Amino acid sequence: MSQSSGVDFVPELVKFSWEQVSSKTPAAHDVEHIRRVCSELHKHDLVTPYRPPAVVGSNGNVSYRHTAEGGFVVTATQLASKQDLCEEDFVTVDRYEFPASGSVQGKAFYNGAKLPSSESILHWHLYRRFPEIGAILHVHELTSLLYDSRSQSVWKELGIVETARAGEAGSIDLPRSVKEVLVDLRQYTILKHHYPPWDEAHTGIVVLGRDLDEALERVLNVHRVLVSANAMAK
Repeated sequence: MSQSSGVDFVPELVKFSWEQVSSKTPAAHDVEHIRRVCSELHKHDLVTPYRPPAVVGSNGNVSYRHTAEGGFVVTATQLASKQDLCEEDFVTVDRYEFPASGSVQGKAFYNGAKLPSSESILHWHLYRRFPEIGAILHVHELTSLLYDSRSQSVWKELGIVETARAGEAGSIDLPRSVKEVLVDLRQYTILKHHYPPWDEAHTGIVVLGRDLDEALERVLNVHRVLVSANAMAK
């Protein structure tokens, strides 16, 4: 199956092309853990839903490695929320293919009832580049919290870095911008100017982990410390 598979979507959000290998969704036991992680992130406002009349969906995406070659299970695109998800809200991406012309967008081969996350290339490229990582959390933290002077004073001790440029969302240029500043897989990487026009209040972050629990703990630890640093100064 291909782009004519009948899945509803907003074209500008999914910039790559795709081929639906099958409509098979991950089994319930295969997404139980990632469902809990998504709900925890939702609870801390790290995968904020867009509010009407904005595009229906929610910020961020979460994945875990499915195969040694870089295949992964990821949240689908345009989910209204990432709380209490079901099996149909996850997609298995087998691989990406890129044309010889050097396109930064590529083609996704996936299994599932919905389209994979609009940032699936980010996940695929990082899994291929770093075989030791088993989970990727792309969340959106409050922009005002991230860039407050009190927060910036603890960036170094928290392992927070920012990409030197704004990588093109939805393309392989985004993970390339991450790799340009990634010197430690434990980093908390802020994606420069990475937010949709309908939600500039939240800025994109990428955190890697050996598994979902490790990546989640990194995200939540930074969130707690930044909130605490700002609360103490008031």
